[in-house]
Amino acid sequence: MAHASHSPGPARPAEHPSPVVARVPLAPGAIVRRDPLLRQQGHDRFTPGLLTGRLEGRLVALTPLHVDAGSIERAARVAPAFAETTPLLRPCLRLHGVPIVPGSTLKGAVRSVVEAIAPACLGVRVRATAGPHAPALPPALQALDTCRRRAGRPATLCIACRLFGTIGYQGRVRFADARLQEGNTAVMGAPVEPAPRALRGALGRQVYRHGRPAAGPVPLEVCPVGSTFDLVVHFVNLQPAELGLLLTALGVGLRPFALKLGGYKPACFGSVQVEVTRLSADDPLARYRRYLEDAAAAPAAAADLTPYLQALRASDLLLVDRLERVAGLLRYPGDGACGSEEG
Repeated sequence: MAHASHSPGPARPAEHPSPVVARVPLAPGAIVRRDPLLRQQGHDRFTPGLLTGRLEGRLVALTPLHVDAGSIERAARVAPAFAETTPLLRPCLRLHGVPIVPGSTLKGAVRSVVEAIAPACLGVRVRATAGPHAPALPPALQALDTCRRRAGRPATLCIACRLFGTIGYQGRVRFADARLQEGNTAVMGAPVEPAPRALRGALGRQVYRHGRPAAGPVPLEVCPVGSTFDLVVHFVNLQPAELGLLLTALGVGLRPFALKLGGYKPACFGSVQVEVTRLSADDPLARYRRYLEDAAAAPAAAADLTPYLQALRASDLLLVDRLERVAGLLRYPGDGACGSEEG
């Protein structure tokens, strides 16, 4: 998901009833920028009354998944099983020999959903006109200008920057690398470098829909349909509504949908379903007091998602119409092949 270009001109007519790329309108009006830690700056302490913990689960590949290692390799070196039929290929990214989805890839995909469904800043600058002295944003969008943390002043950040970080602020959600747990890799023919599509017309956040993967001449190592990866997300100092927003952006909250991962998502690779199997979230001070009262007590059971989703509904963090739009675009399965786009 990326920000649409600001090129003038009419949108292309839809060439297919299920376009691969579509637009979600930007947040209307000014966005609320708040102190991310309620006047307690830094990451050196837990803030009383806020939630710290982790969620665990898995990613399930719904279409072939490829996160690129950034090179073309001899199959005999990285995937010997394919060396006889495919001498060269584009391999999956690996850690200690195991294919992974990097935490940074997951974080970027989830952040892009948060930016689309919540009142967030434009993390990518969009210039109205050319030239070194051009304004950073058109007047109608200046309220969405990128968050900045100025030295000596409390940080005031939009919800996406509070959760995931920005220059000068670390953020409070961390994604671990997701390692392949079930399934073996395979080789598929893919298009040559499927470039991200930039929609023409009004500004918006682009969403790549699900569909049947496109074929092509490039031998691509993929994790096939049904492959599973472990998922671990750590968070600190979240309000209940913020945790509800994180769950919703993963596709397991108020509306179900599947995410898109990897550089080949314009070719309809990389559709994944998130499944959360355990969520542990509490106030660290309360946990410490329980420990003092009964050091032998059993750990608390996994938390229910419902309270956090209810808190999100009651907050000002969610743009409900944008969530409906995103959930509709990312509903799986898609009903078409890749190749067309929506104006």
